[in-house]
Amino acid sequence: MDIFESLRPFVWPKYREEGPPEFVQNYLLGHDLTGGTTKLDPSTRSILEMMTIGYRPVSSLAILAILSDSPNLAMHGMQLARELERRFKVQEGWFTRTRYYTDRVGKLLPLLTKMQMIEEVVRRDTRTGRTSAAYRINPSLSQPIKSRLQALSKGEHVSLLSNSPTAILEKGHSQEWRKECLNCGIITSSAIARYCEVCARPLKVKCNNCGSSLESIYKYCLNCGTKVA
Repeated sequence: MDIFESLRPFVWPKYREEGPPEFVQNYLLGHDLTGGTTKLDPSTRSILEMMTIGYRPVSSLAILAILSDSPNLAMHGMQLARELERRFKVQEGWFTRTRYYTDRVGKLLPLLTKMQMIEEVVRRDTRTGRTSAAYRINPSLSQPIKSRLQALSKGEHVSLLSNSPTAILEKGHSQEWRKECLNCGIITSSAIARYCEVCARPLKVKCNNCGSSLESIYKYCLNCGTKVA
C-alpha cells in the first residue's frame, strides 16, 4: 500500500496535526526559555527529536518520503507543500495556503534540518539571481529512511526499540512456550508460573517437538521427553 494513501486520513479532512510546543522548538533550535542560547547534551537532544516527530508524525514522514524518492533533488518548502497536496490527494491550499503552510511545513523543515534528517542547501534562480533555501534528504540517512518508510507502508512493525515484535521473544522465551489456562483463558509467559493466577488450575503448555499439551508443572514432555521449561 502507498504510504500516502494509508496516512491520508490523518491529514484530511477531520484530523488536525499539532506542532510541537514552542519550548521544544526553541530548545531544539538552541534557545532556552529566557531567549538566550543553550547547548543541548546528546540525551536531551534525542528526547526533543522524538517529541518533535511525535507531535507531527504524518507530515514528518511524508516529507521524508518525498525527499527520499529523489535523494539528489533539493526542493523548496512550497514545492514540498504542493507535492504533499498531490500525494495525499487533498484540496489545493491544504498545505500551501500561508497559514497552513507555516504550521504544517514551514516550521517543520528547520526542525528536520536541525535533527540532520534533511539538509538545507542554497539554490540560485538563474533568471533573477536570487537565492533561496531548498531541502534534500541527508545522504548518509537516505537508505535507512527509505527502508523504514517501505517497511511502514507494508504494515511492518517499526519501533524505536526493535524492528520486529518478535525480537524480544527470540532472546527470551519463545511465544510457543506461553502457558495457557484452559479453564479461564489466561495466558502468561512467566518462566516460573505453574498455576493460573485467577483460578489456580494448572497451566498448559504445548510441546514444540510433538505438539502434545501438558501441564506446565512438568519440565519435560511426557510423550517425547523434550525439555519444555
